[in-house]
Amino acid sequence: MMKLKIGDILFVYGKHSSIFSRLICLFTKSEFSHVAQVIGFTKDGTAIIAEDLYNGSIIRSNKYVNNSYVLKTWKKQLTTTEKEILIKYHYDTGGIYYAYHQLFSIAVHILLNLSRKRTIAKVNISDPSICSEKIHETSILMKRDLRPDINPSLVTPQDLYESKLLR
Repeated sequence: MMKLKIGDILFVYGKHSSIFSRLICLFTKSEFSHVAQVIGFTKDGTAIIAEDLYNGSIIRSNKYVNNSYVLKTWKKQLTTTEKEILIKYHYDTGGIYYAYHQLFSIAVHILLNLSRKRTIAKVNISDPSICSEKIHETSILMKRDLRPDINPSLVTPQDLYESKLLR
């Protein structure tokens, strides 16, 4: 098992989870329904993660068991400045509401094979978001855009999983 580092991304399996998670997997054609990002550690070494759940953006200790997710890390190690940007973004966006309407929009785009191509690379930290958008936005702010080809509000966990910047 790899040791977790700040910036690592947890891709959480959804097929054996809630009906909501299974629907996300179905519509996004992925085995992952969720992503979370490591932003620090407690004194006892437990990872602190940032994630968007049904109740909004939260920061908490990592409760996921090892076999419930796939860990991806950056191919090129994050700098101290990049880690600071990532952590600040997650703390600044904590408590923002979950964007359920975006899930519907992603499903429509995928099912109807509509373009999810990016037109602008703007990050608005006050907008409600979904988990994959949140992780994507951190990468844009760090100038390590995980998916420059996809609109951040339409990115899925699978899209991020397929990024060439992660291993």
